[in-house]
Amino acid sequence: MTPQHPHIRFPRVPDLPDVQLVLGRGVEARFPAHAHGSYCVGVVDAGQRVLRLPDMSCVIPAHGLFVIAPGQRHACEATGPHCYRVLSLPPERVHALASELTGTTNAHPRFASPVLDDAPLARQFRRLLGVLTRPASTLEREEALLAFLVALLRHADIAPPEILPPERHASAINRVAAHIRAHHADPLRLADLAALAGLSPCHFQRVFQRHTGLSPHEYQQGERIRHARALLDGPLPLPEVAQAAGFYDQSHLNRAFRRLMGISPGVYAAERRG
Repeated sequence: MTPQHPHIRFPRVPDLPDVQLVLGRGVEARFPAHAHGSYCVGVVDAGQRVLRLPDMSCVIPAHGLFVIAPGQRHACEATGPHCYRVLSLPPERVHALASELTGTTNAHPRFASPVLDDAPLARQFRRLLGVLTRPASTLEREEALLAFLVALLRHADIAPPEILPPERHASAINRVAAHIRAHHADPLRLADLAALAGLSPCHFQRVFQRHTGLSPHEYQQGERIRHARALLDGPLPLPEVAQAAGFYDQSHLNRAFRRLMGISPGVYAAERRG
């Protein structure tokens, strides 16, 4: 169902064509009973949202997190104007991950209640939405989505499988790390890195982090900063340094550099160049 309302938008999510984002601002409309063909995970940013299911009614307060499974009949109401953000996820993506986590072939996770009383998970979801809507690499978006889904599926009583000790995968992880260093400025995809290691994306991401202490995206960002620092010793202007190191633009370099180094690249360059 696509409600017609001037304050509801459906922006595209870069790099994730199977994922849809819904942004509602000041919405008061009531949506009658319906069901979706996807998993819908959302957060109420302001006001309250009311979900009416056949066997229960739930009030989702501001900052509350909710999830609706495919085919779950529900109606949506509001006690007044409210703002919300919803991520619509194809069931194939969720089922595949749930099957991997449970070691089964046909996992279809369901949730006992649409309201998830988990403040850390709600904060993680808001961070995910930030990554999906601001300039970010494909790898960063894929990592953030995968990490959130793994955390979300814990509420469906799906436990992650045992992970082999990282030393069992040391050569594979070292091979991927070398690949990231060699291609730090290139757009990288989680599935490609996992294939290089001979692991599934979910397994690879966790093993890589246990082995290196960093996620693949964080590792790549560290390499980009390392190369930017070397370039800042020379005469290149900041926009060219940003491009050569693999950042979108100077603003992207500024944010990443300040986050990791504590100062701006301009200040760093001025100090290095005397």
